[in-house]
Amino acid sequence: MLAAVPAAPADPLAASLAAAFPGAAPAAGSGGRAAVVPAFIVRNPDMRSHRIEVQDEVQVQRSGDAEADMAENTRRFVKVIEDAARRHPEQFLWTHRRYRTRPRGMPPIYPPKRSSSSATAAKR
Repeated sequence: MLAAVPAAPADPLAASLAAAFPGAAPAAGSGGRAAVVPAFIVRNPDMRSHRIEVQDEVQVQRSGDAEADMAENTRRFVKVIEDAARRHPEQFLWTHRRYRTRPRGMPPIYPPKRSSSSATAAKR
């Protein structure tokens, strides 16, 4: 299941809704009791060493509605990652199309890829 996760407005990560894999949400949500404690390895300014930033446990929603809990908990987990990217943007590099997989009913935002035969014809 993919959850639609809105990003904060006026933010480079807020280009659009993105589909997000729920990851830890099922283990932490209605049916599970796993704690989710975010930790990030951050490069120090000397560019030779790193530190580990361990954050407080993410409070998960356990309402009894598994689908709602998964969507909300996924949103909370994605927000933690987005916040880390905002604190250290120089240390995040996405080399994939973040918004390629769209929530149901949402139109694509990337232009269609040209087929190899179209690309070959365009070079002639």
